[in-house]
Amino acid sequence: MAHACHRNAVEIVLDRQRGGFRFLPRPVLWKQGFNPAHGERAGIDAAKISWLVLLDDYLMVSGRIARCWHRRHTPYPKYWPDLTGRAWCDVMQRFVVGCTDPAHAARHRTWIATHDIPAYVIDIPALWVT
Repeated sequence: MAHACHRNAVEIVLDRQRGGFRFLPRPVLWKQGFNPAHGERAGIDAAKISWLVLLDDYLMVSGRIARCWHRRHTPYPKYWPDLTGRAWCDVMQRFVVGCTDPAHAARHRTWIATHDIPAYVIDIPALWVT
């Protein structure tokens, strides 16, 4: 449930920034040769710019950012006949990492700055405070 709330928070932030942003349903992505992992979401805004969103729910290591961006998907044969699949970096125009922890967000920003990944990090509010 926390993951769904974080996903909704990112969708609201991107909709406010970009206007008309919405996430695409998984079957739409399956038909395009993608098989998103947990935390990977794809969306589109009103200007038809495609977005990849990777959600960090606190325990993600920064190296996952590159793995997510370059990973070749294993598609469902029912939807995509080419079994080699696609990678997000082949088609996405923007890449956002949504992070709930300011310290993790800072580490991700530092890591992204030293690697060739076109991502940026946005802070999303935590669901609870301890």
